[in-house]
Amino acid sequence: MANHKGVTLLEIILTIALLTCGTIPIILCISRGLMIDHIVEGQSVALTLAQQAMEQVENASSFSTVSTLASAKAALASPYASYSREILESGTNPITVTVNVYYGQGLKNKVSLVTYITNVANYPGT
Repeated sequence: MANHKGVTLLEIILTIALLTCGTIPIILCISRGLMIDHIVEGQSVALTLAQQAMEQVENASSFSTVSTLASAKAALASPYASYSREILESGTNPITVTVNVYYGQGLKNKVSLVTYITNVANYPGT
């Protein structure tokens, strides 16, 4: 009987199948991680843009100028052209200020920040 050394076709097929079964979950995890990273990046940028607008409200020179900061939904300039922001104001004292930033495909995602601003001079006993 001859002593045959080598790899059979069946061994090669089994090795390829095992490598494939081990590699596919790793590739799926990497692609999901990249997708989640993209989502989190969009949320982070939207939150930063909302915070910038809220800081403008907080730095308003007086209680009466807060209403001048209100704005309709509008696209932002480059490099944030894929984001839109609106500043809503309601009430008289306190004033409710809501900053909404829309982002993502079709601007379907939204980050909102809300604050209340009061004019303490208008309250009795102050």
